[in-house]
Amino acid sequence: MLKSIDEAVGKQGEPGAGPHSSKQVRIMPFQIRHRQQVYELYGKIFSERSRVGFEARWEWGRENDLFFDGGAKWVLVDNDRVVGFLNTVPLAYRIGGTTLTAHTPADYMVDPEYRFYGLQLMHQFFRTCANCVSADDVPSTIKVTEWLGAKRAGRLVGYVKVLDGRALRQHERLNRVPLLAQWLLTGALGLRDTVRLAGRNALHVEPLREFDRRLEKFFLRISQRAPAMPVRDLRFLQWRYGPTSPHPTREIAVVTDGGGNLLGYVVFHLSVETHRGLILDLLALPEAGVEVPISLMRYAVKRLRAEGAWTVRYFASPGAMPVPDLRRLGFIRRGDFVLSVKFADPGIQTIATRPGAWNYSFGDSEASHAFI
Repeated sequence: MLKSIDEAVGKQGEPGAGPHSSKQVRIMPFQIRHRQQVYELYGKIFSERSRVGFEARWEWGRENDLFFDGGAKWVLVDNDRVVGFLNTVPLAYRIGGTTLTAHTPADYMVDPEYRFYGLQLMHQFFRTCANCVSADDVPSTIKVTEWLGAKRAGRLVGYVKVLDGRALRQHERLNRVPLLAQWLLTGALGLRDTVRLAGRNALHVEPLREFDRRLEKFFLRISQRAPAMPVRDLRFLQWRYGPTSPHPTREIAVVTDGGGNLLGYVVFHLSVETHRGLILDLLALPEAGVEVPISLMRYAVKRLRAEGAWTVRYFASPGAMPVPDLRRLGFIRRGDFVLSVKFADPGIQTIATRPGAWNYSFGDSEASHAFI
């Protein structure tokens, strides 16, 4: 067994370490001349459809981010051929009353034939970035992240709600269900939701075209109660859900009090191509009561159904939405993301790894960028 990450990386580069040990494989800072090869590698590893989305969000996510430098990024090259890539996303976080920058590893990819060398990219990330926040759903990636020193800080619990029987077409084992059965299922789901989504005490939910200055006050009130969270100020939200973001057609809805102050908001998105709805962000003041997030979720589900969604995905952070209420609304468990963190300051790390410390939405994560 390897005793350290340095030993592991060292062995990968030694002669005879793998099928490409005779090649000149090395890691180097990304340069603009590598971009086209990175695009091609993304398409090869994931899919050509995914590559289209990756190229579309490159300018937004790599060059026009909140820090205006795109963050550090590296390529793994064999001579002049790009065989691996790793990007970073720098964001501001507020931990225990302190605001600091942490990076998220993003768009990690390695040509399958060079997988023995891929660990070098993650090693470079942790050597370069003192603070790390990452949400992952791939067990092998989570293990490597923890091996390199990150600790589990929470979980985004996955849920799915089926709105239309045609969603069976997207299921490998159920895609041969007859069309008539799909129609009948759609009708049954609609009738059941007529009761589920009615809500006797439902609050008034107001659609919002863009985030406004009320978010600044809302964020301050939330941050006073959450030991750890991203800085979700107006600047962040306008960047994350703006016209050049991966979700330019997102919708926003809010619940306010009698004075127009925000009690909660929801951001949701529909992929027209896949008919999949996604709840990106759902946040409410704890003292406003449970009916605020419930009303926001009801509104989002109704809108997504009306717009043609077959399913709705939601990844809930602890305390964001009561599990019994999610079940009453027809959501079932389906896949989680693990939140891992590593901070150079031991005091910050202690706060960030306390159970229930984080207020973190799926839309805050780099993983959400590819859900289009």
